[in-house]
Amino acid sequence: MRIIIAGSRDFNNYAVLKHNIIKILLELSPIEEPKAEIISGTARGADQLGERFAKEYNYSIKKCPLIGICMVNLLVIKEMNKWQYMQRKVMEY
Repeated sequence: MRIIIAGSRDFNNYAVLKHNIIKILLELSPIEEPKAEIISGTARGADQLGERFAKEYNYSIKKCPLIGICMVNLLVIKEMNKWQYMQRKVMEY
């Protein structure tokens, strides 16, 4: 499973990001599934906080400065549905 963490360059609340990503990962990731790969847009703010999260929890990181292009290349339809679900969950918090 791949998780894209990207957002505002002004976002700097690591505690909020960490809480929500952990919650989402617990909901989406079955125990037997390998660890998710974190995809970062590499910009300051939310993207770099996502990289920090990945390092802190030993997730692999794929850096993708052109996140829109990478999404097309990395996400299949099945994963796109998961992505849309995660977006809704983040917006709820």
